[in-house]
Amino acid sequence: MNAVPKIPITHSILRADALGDVIAGAYDLGGPVHCELLARGVNEVYLVRAGGLRYAARVLRRNFRTRDQVRYEMALIRFHAARGLAAAVPLVTRDGETFVPVTALEGERFLSLFTWADGAPMARTATPTDAHRLGATVAKMHRAVADFSPPVAVAVDAPAFMADRTPALLSMVGEGSEAGRLYVDLMDKCAARLRALDLPRGACHGDIHTHNVFLAGDGTLTFIDWDNCGDDFFAKELLHFVWRNDYLGRGRDLSQAFLAGYEAERPFSADERAHLPFFLVVRHLVILCGIAGMINIVGRSAIGYAHQLSRFHELIQAPAREAGLL
Repeated sequence: MNAVPKIPITHSILRADALGDVIAGAYDLGGPVHCELLARGVNEVYLVRAGGLRYAARVLRRNFRTRDQVRYEMALIRFHAARGLAAAVPLVTRDGETFVPVTALEGERFLSLFTWADGAPMARTATPTDAHRLGATVAKMHRAVADFSPPVAVAVDAPAFMADRTPALLSMVGEGSEAGRLYVDLMDKCAARLRALDLPRGACHGDIHTHNVFLAGDGTLTFIDWDNCGDDFFAKELLHFVWRNDYLGRGRDLSQAFLAGYEAERPFSADERAHLPFFLVVRHLVILCGIAGMINIVGRSAIGYAHQLSRFHELIQAPAREAGLL
């Protein structure tokens, strides 16, 4: 009789009840802990109820962030929260830590427990007025981080990120395809330009868009999902919001209001403004590389939510020409 093949695990889903036991042991929540899976994808998020309150537990996928990067993330969130920003804030364990290592089938992963974010993703109901307020808030965050002293240095390195995932990207789009040749050419040009840039930078959230900011009934904007944070160009971070709106076909009214709100608090330098189309191209390429690198964890359905690789190829043309890359 043939042996049954043993296939390795790429990514596992942790049992909610077992994770609840870990949370109950690590955190003082004032009562029994109920835990259930809320969402799965790049990482898993669990709804936690204890002591009459709700929390969100996040378990990073294996090798998504290092311990130092998680420490940086937790410190940055708490820094902004201490200055009045509404954010899903990490709780501190009984041992004074802001995350808990857990062992899954595929290896070590990191658990963090956050305060609950009221409202819903602003993507559902956002108006230009909301986007303007968000832009102004991000500008204040960028000004504030001049006083941020991170526990360890963490830099966003887009050239290294793209280079590491180029083989996966070419596999996804086709090694000899027109799209593959275009993306490699653009990544090479963008990497060289990024390394030569001298623009204002500092600690950034790293993924601000309409699905990572919750809008409550009273108008409060609450920031979630800081797991791409690090030291980066301030102007570059803003194009994450613009790219998402472009991809989803929402028109430019939200993006224009967002950028106007930002400039009401922190006007761009002439050099920053000139690089906005370039940063839009970089964001486009980073998203493509990110999807390619995790395709066997989240699947091809993550590509624009509808397998639309052609949409990526179409959207990159105009900003690439405007940035002088084509």
